[in-house]
Amino acid sequence: MTAGEGCLKLPFVDLVSLIPDTVKKMNALDKSLFDSSIDVPAIKCLPALCGMVQKEFKYILFNRPHFRKIIPCEEKNSKDRLILLHTHIKTKDDLNKKQLDFMEKNRCTFLIHHMTISYNDFTFDEIVKKIFPENTKDIVTSFETVGHIAHLNLKPTMFDHKKLIGELLLDKNKNIKTVVNKTNSIEETFRFFKMELLAGEDRMNATVHEHGCVFEFDYSKVYWNSRLQTEHQRIVKEISPEDVVYDVFAGVGPFSIPVAKKVKEVYANDLNVESYKALKHNAELNKVQVKAYNLEGREFLDQIVIEEGICKTDTCESLSNRKKHIIMNLPAIAPEFLDVFADKYATFNLPLKIHPNILIHCYCFCKTKTPEEEAILRVSEILQVDISPTSKVHFVRRVAPNKVMMCVTFNLIWFEHKVEKCSCTNITSEFSRKRPAEGGDIPMEGKKTRL
Repeated sequence: MTAGEGCLKLPFVDLVSLIPDTVKKMNALDKSLFDSSIDVPAIKCLPALCGMVQKEFKYILFNRPHFRKIIPCEEKNSKDRLILLHTHIKTKDDLNKKQLDFMEKNRCTFLIHHMTISYNDFTFDEIVKKIFPENTKDIVTSFETVGHIAHLNLKPTMFDHKKLIGELLLDKNKNIKTVVNKTNSIEETFRFFKMELLAGEDRMNATVHEHGCVFEFDYSKVYWNSRLQTEHQRIVKEISPEDVVYDVFAGVGPFSIPVAKKVKEVYANDLNVESYKALKHNAELNKVQVKAYNLEGREFLDQIVIEEGICKTDTCESLSNRKKHIIMNLPAIAPEFLDVFADKYATFNLPLKIHPNILIHCYCFCKTKTPEEEAILRVSEILQVDISPTSKVHFVRRVAPNKVMMCVTFNLIWFEHKVEKCSCTNITSEFSRKRPAEGGDIPMEGKKTRL
């Protein structure tokens, strides 16, 4: 089949093969090593015909970002233009009859243009693919952008090359000013990780725009995951203007701030004081009302969600027109905090029923081949009640080959009749997320919840 037949556009022009093998020995970036050249087919025509030529040859044009498809003809005293074609076109015989007829009618010429290629003409992906052919996927897919910051999570095998990778990433992305690499796993108590500067400015105060909201925070002191923006939007869409929202592990507000744009009552909490400060700042920045708290998760659930929220309602039926959403986005350990409700069941020993308008959105990590079943079972075991009749499990994202993030949404099981005072003296568990000064490194004192 000749060029253009079937109207199939030729793929992106890959220039990896033009990068010399000598770049594999680089310890520091040397741009001169990338100098090369390539022969590119072209159609020579009068300037007035450029539009017509591009239309006729549109499926076989030179397809690369940052490359001009139309360049001046280098022949002396020539005013003609060259329309660059895809490198898959080797000779005039590769063109179809319609294209050849067009060239003859408009006095166009087919030729080969010798073009110089330099470092600036290669993409980040192409350079990484050439230098690290066995680790390209890990590098290209293992970073996310947070405002002006690129955050890498390099494997130990790449540590010797981390400065080079950081410099390449900085140089090839004009919006990135800072490149950092994670040096440890996420800190479970305050949800942030240590990082090292690889390239660029040592500036960690980031500004992120997401779904019409602006977030400002110190990325070195708080948690932010740009890969969760679709999930943030999904939850916000499920919430109606008359609803009440409790965000147990709110961070800097990726759920709470956009929700507060559509509902009047939002209660948001985070144990990390830096996240708490950023949460309040972002509420002011976006001109929304959020009642912010700096409490341990169980304290927030007990004092604000249960005591101030649920227990002030007469019966389950009296909330039939207004939903309460409890968001628990701390996937590593969020289900463990549901023992607060199990503790209530054990303390009061009253008849229970499914509450039709209290929804819990609980996030967790799953590692089995049946993550939906694993998530439901884990939550049910901690609550000591079967949530499966009302539960819905949503796949959020894959975080590792054998590890996925899931969201379990279910109706809370609660007392059928009003409980006058439902705050307990001891909120207990084998799992703690308290501040270290409060004994966060050991189980909380008091009687154990039924687990």
